[in-house]
Amino acid sequence: KGGVARKACSAACIGCGKCQKVCPFGAIKIENNLAYIDFELCRSCRKCVNECPTGAIHDVNFPTPAPVATKPVTVKPETLKVATEKPVEPKIEEPKSEATIIPTPIKEIIEEVKEEVVEIVEEVKEEVVEIIEEIKEEIVEVKEEIKEVKEDVEEIIEDVKEKIEDIKDEKEEKEDKKLEDFNNTPVSELIDESLRVKPREKKEKKEQKQTKKTNSNDNMQSLGF
Repeated sequence: KGGVARKACSAACIGCGKCQKVCPFGAIKIENNLAYIDFELCRSCRKCVNECPTGAIHDVNFPTPAPVATKPVTVKPETLKVATEKPVEPKIEEPKSEATIIPTPIKEIIEEVKEEVVEIVEEVKEEVVEIIEEIKEEIVEVKEEIKEVKEDVEEIIEDVKEKIEDIKDEKEEKEDKKLEDFNNTPVSELIDESLRVKPREKKEKKEQKQTKKTNSNDNMQSLGF
């Protein structure tokens, strides 16, 4: 115990009992100045590992944590294990790089997919360029058509203007001719024409009144008056 054990091994159990006191599950017993862990009671809380002053308890080969038992379990001496037994250190493999973790078939599939994606992107780019060129050509054609239509419209407008001017000129010529004829007509003829026109107008007005009166009488008779 104590100094005697330390002389034999610097990491030997000295039977101080600190691990037994700190264990909340009663899984550690001190017998013959040595600590024993009952792994049926142990819940892998590892408080004893941190409490041991000599480092006799190693955090290796601890059992998988199990749910806390609701009933106390009887400790059997034959199930006790010495805490100072040399633990078997597990072989720790170095982490592999990300490139080696990916299996070869998957890498090949990824590369193939990348190549296909690149090909699709290139095809799409070419199609887009072709479509843009076609659109540009169509725009040029539409501009030309608009220009032609504009020229046609301008010609039509000019024609209409010319026709309007011709009509104005014809009207002015007629008015001038009429005025000239009027000025050249003797006064006696103008008076005779005026005298002929007035009786004729009176007669026409009288006939219109008679027609209206006749129509009105016909309407009254048709209504039973």
